[in-house]
Amino acid sequence: MNATLKFDDMTFLKLLSDSSTTGSPFISPKRKGAAVRFRQFRVANLPVSKSLLHRFIIAHLLTTLCDLYDRKNGRFFAGNNNFEDGLIDILDELLDGAKPSEDTITSLDCVLSIWNTFQRMSLIDTFCIPCNDSASALRFFVPICAAILSLIEDRNGMFVEFELSALLAERSIADATYTLERHGMTFADFSGYEGQDFDGSNPTPTNRIIQMSGRLTPGNFDVSGKHSSQFISGLLMALPLLNDDSRILINTDIVSRPYIDMTLRVLKLFGIEIAETYSNEDMGSTIFEIPGKQNYKRPAMSYLKNEIEIDMSNAAFWYCLSCIMSLGRDEYISPAFGDMNKADPMQGDHIIKPLTEFLYALDYELCHNPGENLQACYNEVLKRAGSTMHFNHLTSCLNISIPDDNTLIVDLKDNPDLFPPLAILACGLNFRLLLHCGRRLADKESNRLIAMKDGIDKLGGKCNYYIEDLLSEGLIIYGDEMNKKTIGTLRKPLSSGQVFSYRDHRIAMAFSIATTLTAGSITIESPFVTGKSYPGFYDAFESIGGAIKS
Repeated sequence: MNATLKFDDMTFLKLLSDSSTTGSPFISPKRKGAAVRFRQFRVANLPVSKSLLHRFIIAHLLTTLCDLYDRKNGRFFAGNNNFEDGLIDILDELLDGAKPSEDTITSLDCVLSIWNTFQRMSLIDTFCIPCNDSASALRFFVPICAAILSLIEDRNGMFVEFELSALLAERSIADATYTLERHGMTFADFSGYEGQDFDGSNPTPTNRIIQMSGRLTPGNFDVSGKHSSQFISGLLMALPLLNDDSRILINTDIVSRPYIDMTLRVLKLFGIEIAETYSNEDMGSTIFEIPGKQNYKRPAMSYLKNEIEIDMSNAAFWYCLSCIMSLGRDEYISPAFGDMNKADPMQGDHIIKPLTEFLYALDYELCHNPGENLQACYNEVLKRAGSTMHFNHLTSCLNISIPDDNTLIVDLKDNPDLFPPLAILACGLNFRLLLHCGRRLADKESNRLIAMKDGIDKLGGKCNYYIEDLLSEGLIIYGDEMNKKTIGTLRKPLSSGQVFSYRDHRIAMAFSIATTLTAGSITIESPFVTGKSYPGFYDAFESIGGAIKS
């Protein structure tokens, strides 16, 4: 199914004049003249963080299982039948009226499947885990279910079967299976294919079942941090359950480190203690020391609600849209999401707020001082902002640098979900933005680097791979060649056209906000995949001036 999307600037600006507030300036990038005004628009019902909900749902299950486990005899007692209702009640209270994402529903289904197996353990010997499209569910539950199997000493020959959709079947979990096979687990892979050529080549995966058996043994787990933080988070949740101590040793850079920090914070909330150290031996290693025989303990609901946050990976699309609508103008527009903006957030993607403000200020400085290069404007923005916007912290976190007169490099290795909306925002800037993502983007719902370049090219934009022979390294967007340094006029560097979402929720959302950069419309093939993380995205888009015709 296709949908054609447009964005009405006047509707959006009228919404600001009708409902927003004007306050004191947040920054004054212009060296002479009036300060920039700050204005807002409201986005209703932004989902809460699905990453946090994943962890809360799993911790709730493990708390219940710890309550039912007889460690001396190695068996679980029968549980009460109120577990499902209690879990759904907790989820409803945390969501506070917002629709759950498909990923959250998948996590809930996985937990309920495990619970139902426990209720019927005398009759069945297989845990069926319906991971669907959720890579996080797969990478979390592989080590968690391995730990659960190791605790069931009074039953031999039990299995876990992970059910993967065709989309998820294409993504590798070799790092997880390789690590766990060295600690007592065995894996078998049953894949289905269709659409083969006559000679059997070019198969298209239709589904996949990964079967796991064995008993997970504690000890030293050598894990790479280069590919995903999710398997490491799964180990951190699983290993405290084992009957002896374990260590996780990571002697590489850790990508998406903020998500591991989120896991550690949730574990502490549920009474799990893990110590982190750093070793200079073996090229330097991050080490997590994990005592065994720990029990999860459920905190009060008030503590859970205090930790809940809006989903900043989804909020990033509204921050980038508002920045686009602010470019070249004497006012900065920012989204408002209600009362869930925490002073001490867990999500690393919270950095999108100061980053979009910084990009606006830098672009504004360039527009008003056309004789100066990017480095001079960059220095001026930092000088004028002082400590107010924490820009110095921002530039450190994202390794922001300027290699030449007109290129800004931003390193997104810890924030890969910010790549799609920032790539669209970059099309409206008056300088080149190099979004460096390492090799993170290839192993998502699509190869997001290729997907974004393909779409920007089809809309008449100009971008290129950072290193032509290494397609996953990064993308340069040539905003300087797509825009003129106009002041007071909304920029429209993109043309109408048709793009493909690659059935990736973040690609679909990215090209939806690209409508702010074209005077016409954009047709998106397979747009309605956004429910995976943001069920109400298009409702919010229409509420601020977007129009959708399918």
